[in-house]
Formats: sequence, C-alpha cells, structure tokens
Amino acid sequence: KFPLRDSSGRIYALGAICTDFTQRKQTEAALRASENQLRLITDALPSLITCVDAGRRYRVTNRAYEVWFGLSRGDIYGK
Repeated sequence: KFPLRDSSGRIYALGAICTDFTQRKQTEAALRASENQLRLITDALPSLITCVDAGRRYRVTNRAYEVWFGLSRGDIYGK
C-alpha cells in the first residue's frame, strides 16, 4: 500500500498493486512434474547417464551413475 496525495501533499487515498502469480505457479508445478518424470525414467535405465554444463559442473546424473562411482547426488552436483 502507498499513499496518494493531492497537490497540497495531503493523503486522499491509499493505492495498492496486486500481482497474480497463478500462471507462474502452474508453470513451475508442470516443470517440476516433468523433471520428476525424467528422473524416474533415467533412474530406471541400467546405463550410466550424466550431464555437465559448459563449466564442467555436474547438472544431472542417474542412479546407475551414482552407484557405479559410489557417490550421492549431493556429492556430485555442481562439482
């Protein structure tokens, strides 16, 4: 909330700005669901799967990769 003032500086009303985050929340939920589905699929594969970014940091590994090297996701991500 913020005051609205007349030309003499007196407050004559209060203003407010509202933002509807519904679409953003729905999009974020859909993205999380998609990521979870991809995780389930890659974890079910017996192949070693990993993805590193341009800085050579781990961004994705599957369960087989973690078991093979004896590392957890927390040990790998970002390194």
